[in-house]
Amino acid sequence: MKKILLLSLFLLACQTSPIESDLPLIDEPETTTFFTSTVEVALVALGDGTAAGDGIIGCGDRVQMVEKDVSSNSKAGKIKAALETLFAIEGSDYGESGLYNALYQSDVTVDSVILTSSDTESAAVEVTLSGNIVSGGTCDDPRIEEQIIQTIKANAPVGSTVVATIDGKDLHEYFTLSGL
Repeated sequence: MKKILLLSLFLLACQTSPIESDLPLIDEPETTTFFTSTVEVALVALGDGTAAGDGIIGCGDRVQMVEKDVSSNSKAGKIKAALETLFAIEGSDYGESGLYNALYQSDVTVDSVILTSSDTESAAVEVTLSGNIVSGGTCDDPRIEEQIIQTIKANAPVGSTVVATIDGKDLHEYFTLSGL
């Protein structure tokens, strides 16, 4: 009887003790390594161009870069995050900075960013956009184009060639031919 009692206690102890399993204790999501980096986003300083020359866009305006922190997992991801940050800015005024966002009425999506080389001698960035660009008029057309192009260039390898399209059209041709 003593043996049966000991055997029963042993079996009972085995049933209540932790049982090892091949199943994970925590359901961990698939991870991709992301890093936080600072990107530059192009906005417009209205009427800041006192004389014609480099950097003058729109109606005597200048591009001014602002920095934002983003998460990205590659150099192309950094460019995409910078553009998405630009397109997400709501309103025509950027806070109380006095800077203007000519894209505030637009609904643009980044479809792809392809960085063909990271070598500064031959780097090329191809950006495919889609959506609806709404311009405030003649002065806003070059502002919008430069906000997009300068945001790409500021976050690409130095000296990169940039090709940007929207809905299959070259970005510059989009404004030249669209009548925006």
